[in-house]
Amino acid sequence: FYNTILENDESIQLILDSYPSGPLMKILDVIRLEEMSLFDPLLQDNAPLKLYEIDHKKNQLNVIRCPSPTKQYIISSAEVVDAFKGFLRSFEKDQKYLFINLQDKNSYKDQARSGAIELLEKRADFKNNIVIVTLDKTSEFYHQSGTYINVNKAEDFIKIFRNEIVSKEGSFTIKFTDDLYRFMDKAIEFIHKQFFMSKNVLTRKNRLDFIEIFYNFFVLKLIEVHNPQVMSFSDKDAIDNGSLAAACFYNFLKILKNESFTKESEDYFRWLIYGPALLIRERSINSLDLTRMISSINTIDVEMLTHRAKVLKGISSMYDAAFLKSIKVINH
Repeated sequence: FYNTILENDESIQLILDSYPSGPLMKILDVIRLEEMSLFDPLLQDNAPLKLYEIDHKKNQLNVIRCPSPTKQYIISSAEVVDAFKGFLRSFEKDQKYLFINLQDKNSYKDQARSGAIELLEKRADFKNNIVIVTLDKTSEFYHQSGTYINVNKAEDFIKIFRNEIVSKEGSFTIKFTDDLYRFMDKAIEFIHKQFFMSKNVLTRKNRLDFIEIFYNFFVLKLIEVHNPQVMSFSDKDAIDNGSLAAACFYNFLKILKNESFTKESEDYFRWLIYGPALLIRERSINSLDLTRMISSINTIDVEMLTHRAKVLKGISSMYDAAFLKSIKVINH
């Protein structure tokens, strides 16, 4: 199935190359019609929508697709839109939104938007209803490029990875509790041992997969800890990184629950990947990002097929067993 996805992606790219550039035509339409003098994805045919549900013993979690809920007139300044703040005010006292922010808080392109979103968690009127976690999707470390391209020694890679996650100057923003610190160390050790056989040397592909696998386990832990009613994987437009992260997590849960893909769920998985890019930007998804996502999911899937009982035993030691057992993924 995963190979078919990649083969189909090549065909989609070839077909779309036969037509005028969708993103370029969109930009020309905006310029010609003088529709916008600011960036606000919620007003540019990019409205949030529900993707799927994750039911478990504590709650019913709605996973939504939500672009950056901000507006900008200039790249150095951004503010959260009133519609999003109104949405948060509709929450009951004990309800939470887990906002997985995939924008680069250290890049001039994303810094203003990311900063405006992260400030919400510090406001008295919102801090009880939103949990914001920023995960790195753009740095040299994430791509294992630049100075990190030859960090092949597993011990060095793991040390750097841990430091990147906890560093206040890095690309991550996570409010760590003692429980989350313990989980992070346990998950990194488990992934290294179970999925990479405790190898002393990790190839670049191994390291790329390692990071993605950790993200999925970490997001699942965040759900267990914070028990949110709503969750989104949000980048600027929620089209490339956001859509792929949501699709990856959907597939990750399906594998954990040992649910076989039906024709319907295969098509749904494809819609999670391609729907936003095709409908909103009239283009395909980023092929390199798709290949990386498929690679990490395939690594998990192969290990689960060959050593399922052993993998589940290790996973059960990191989460509440009743929580894991109760998880059910429902297509919207």
